[in-house]
Amino acid sequence: MRITYFTDPHFRASRPLRRKDDWVEASLGKLLWICDRAVASRSDLLICGGDLFDSPAPSFEIVSRVQAALGSTGIRTLLVVGNHDISGRNHENWRRGPLSVLVGPGSRIEVAPPRLELAAVDLFFWHYEHGIDSRVEYEVPRRPGIPAIGVAHSMIVGPGDEAHFGSVPADKVVTNLTLMLCAHYHPGFETWGDGQASTVFTAPGALTRTSSSDAGREPKIVEISVDGSGMEVEEVVVPHAPAGEVLDLERAALDREWSSTIEEFVRGMESVAVRSRDVRRMVRDFAEACESGRVLDGDGNPLEVRPEVVELVLDRIDRYRAGDE
Repeated sequence: MRITYFTDPHFRASRPLRRKDDWVEASLGKLLWICDRAVASRSDLLICGGDLFDSPAPSFEIVSRVQAALGSTGIRTLLVVGNHDISGRNHENWRRGPLSVLVGPGSRIEVAPPRLELAAVDLFFWHYEHGIDSRVEYEVPRRPGIPAIGVAHSMIVGPGDEAHFGSVPADKVVTNLTLMLCAHYHPGFETWGDGQASTVFTAPGALTRTSSSDAGREPKIVEISVDGSGMEVEEVVVPHAPAGEVLDLERAALDREWSSTIEEFVRGMESVAVRSRDVRRMVRDFAEACESGRVLDGDGNPLEVRPEVVELVLDRIDRYRAGDE
């Protein structure tokens, strides 16, 4: 049995600020390449680890083109619900979003069930939901002699990487899976684990590159082969243009400082709030944590906060306390 896995493509009809090429054609071109390769390699399953679209309300054109590409393969396609695929933090909201357009009677595309038992392998899926980024336990019921593969849209980072708030290093994850396919963490990390005494973790990272932190990495997919002799896991680089040709690196470096959302700010504040009930101290702690690279944004990139923004927040706090606001 063969499985082709990719994650976090973030398809959208407009060009991200940090890109300077024809984003739509470049991103969809990668999807078409993946589909062609999956057909050529006779994959039995095509899995997307989440964030198929960049927002829960993409254009009809982009949904149609993604649907056509995935549907053309004739391969059963399983979609994990990512945080960008829904409104709010309940993954069941996908039924009111673009993923609902892709699935339906006669379609080979479906939202992944929690568990899928196949002859050669058991598959387990964890969709994005509130609190999943800090989840540690991924224990599953195992069938004797059958490999178990998990796919989780959660902030699992590389082993030993304890520098980031709101994430769990792979070596701290408690699981009996044979293989964990990671998503949500855009930078990705090298495949880790021996598959014998421990679970193998593989994180190819986001299919598309949109920030300055992406300049040093290559978009990848993962191909898994399972047979009676065991399991093989291989990372495959997706054809792509050099970062300097498609990323506005100067603008990306500046824009990244302003890329945090309210949700990301709140999550970061929650991670340091336990240290102090003093709001000013909390803001200072949060800023220091950002400066040291220990806070990640929603895509797994280091979150940066400008010093002048911190001072502005502190000023607003003082004015609010004084009754000025």
